[in-house]
Amino acid sequence: MAHIGILVHEQDRFQEETYFLRHISQVWREMGFSVSVHNGIAERFAADLLFLHVDLTVIPLDYLAFARAFPHSVNTSTGDIRKSQISPNVLERSDLFGGRVIIKTDNNCGGYKEANLAAQQSLGGRWQRWLDDKLPWRMRAQTLYTYPILKATSKVPRKVWDNPQFVVEKFRPEKKDGLYALRTWVFLGDRETHSICYAKEPVVKSSNVIRREELGDVPQELRRRREELGFAFGKFDYAINKGEVVLFDVNPTPTLGAFATEEFMPGIRKLAEGIHSLLPGDIQRAAAALAARRAPSPSPPPVGTVASATPPPPAHAPAPGAESTQIPRPPGMSMPAIAPEYPAPDRSATPPPVQVNPGHPGYWHKIAANWRLVGPPLRPAKEDLNFVTAELQKMLRPRALILGVTPELYDLAWPYGTELQAVDHNQIMIDTIWPGPADSARCGEWTALPFEDGSKDVVVCDGGFHLLSYPDGQQALVRELQRVLAPEGLFIVRLFTPPVNREDTVFITADLVQGKIPNLNLLKLRLAMAMQPDPAAGVAVHDIWEKLNRDAGPWKNLAALVNWPLEHLEAIDAYQDSPNRYHFVDTEQVKRMFTRDPGGFEHTVSHVPVYPLGERCPTLIFRKNIS
Repeated sequence: MAHIGILVHEQDRFQEETYFLRHISQVWREMGFSVSVHNGIAERFAADLLFLHVDLTVIPLDYLAFARAFPHSVNTSTGDIRKSQISPNVLERSDLFGGRVIIKTDNNCGGYKEANLAAQQSLGGRWQRWLDDKLPWRMRAQTLYTYPILKATSKVPRKVWDNPQFVVEKFRPEKKDGLYALRTWVFLGDRETHSICYAKEPVVKSSNVIRREELGDVPQELRRRREELGFAFGKFDYAINKGEVVLFDVNPTPTLGAFATEEFMPGIRKLAEGIHSLLPGDIQRAAAALAARRAPSPSPPPVGTVASATPPPPAHAPAPGAESTQIPRPPGMSMPAIAPEYPAPDRSATPPPVQVNPGHPGYWHKIAANWRLVGPPLRPAKEDLNFVTAELQKMLRPRALILGVTPELYDLAWPYGTELQAVDHNQIMIDTIWPGPADSARCGEWTALPFEDGSKDVVVCDGGFHLLSYPDGQQALVRELQRVLAPEGLFIVRLFTPPVNREDTVFITADLVQGKIPNLNLLKLRLAMAMQPDPAAGVAVHDIWEKLNRDAGPWKNLAALVNWPLEHLEAIDAYQDSPNRYHFVDTEQVKRMFTRDPGGFEHTVSHVPVYPLGERCPTLIFRKNIS
């Protein structure tokens, strides 16, 4: 059976708290799984599936990096759940709002988790924690035991507006039969519980609940929000106010609070079954087989398989005379009622090696064969994809083009009726990597696209800009995008940008052998950027391989030293035969290329992710000017 690891903060007392996951893990052990809990990241450990369970509002970056280095991990996209980030009810001082407002801490749980941690780490933290407990709420700096409710924004003290630890929200409660109500949705994988609690007080807590009832269906708005935030396990608190879903709080480390454990055990056992939908494919099948041997009656198919009654997706063939392919929006996103929804491809588990035609040239043969081993930041993470999706959802039936064959871009929640095509300069990559219909991807050059002027509404590219020479190739792409995009069309690109201060490869090698670089994807990006003298010269890809082989080879010894799978490390052998050069350009240089022509583009927004080396992987959006 699989081994499940639970990573908690070094100061957490996981076994002493009423965490849902603590009780769920006991059920997993009864089911035959092995479970281990690990405080902190000082020591390496192995797990088939890792649950990141750090009970802080903003998870420290070193914990996120540690968890994301595991092949299969849960909740690594939920690193920041501050109310200012997730709540649509937060008000600014200048907002005109005539109703009642509620004062909350930006951090979860009244800010006490962060305050307690600070108190453990410094004398100043202990002093501030003690002082907050003595002061009235209007004078506190970081914690609130109760959330004050005021009649209007004009009643909010200036000190509250000026304190970044506090937020002011619209007070939008739900009331039924003279009581205040709070709805709670707890989920793990594909299993969930849904309930409503009632209290006399306007802020409903487990300690003041007088009645609790089970509920049925979960609002689709919440399911979409869960997908956007990347939650595999957690709890959402919400209300229905004037027919509208009002999300109050999201939490990837939920507790039972003051509720009795016995009351929740049926739901906990139900949630524990959701582990099957999160396990890697091979382990999932093994777990299902073991469950079948233990069960007194025949078991259902393994979780995640499509029931035979489900109709297959229609062949979204282009209309006669058309070259593009219309695709349906993946599940979890709303669509017009006339459009059926079908399961999106599951790319969460590591697929088997790609079978590549051995007649193809060696370099592209290796790239395609090792594609399954490539991960963030060289491929987009959920955080990047969520940012792109949010922009796409503003569009109506866009004519879209993907530069390259990145599967994650094809799997985006494209708006209904999207006409989607892709162009890649290598047929091998199209044949082996592209997940869409064969006729929706063409082999061609990005600087000479086979499309008419103004024929595209949006072009998306993930990490391919540096493959073109600088400045000629990159400027040629800008001109070509200006040609094929319609007025106000968008170019969305995730870049690989070098740091302001170029690294010394000696220090990168030192970090590697000391175990400070968790995977090959991070190593390749750091080493490539460090070896580039300037954007025009770029760096030869085969030189990256030679440098690493000379300084840290052979691979078998290095894999043992850094505790990486040998197969993972050997993926860099694709660089040995590469004829390519990389040309990394900083963000400001890219902006200048796109915006220096008055009739060209304007830069609208950028997104910088928080994953390791995320500061080098920003996503930029450019809009084509009307004239």
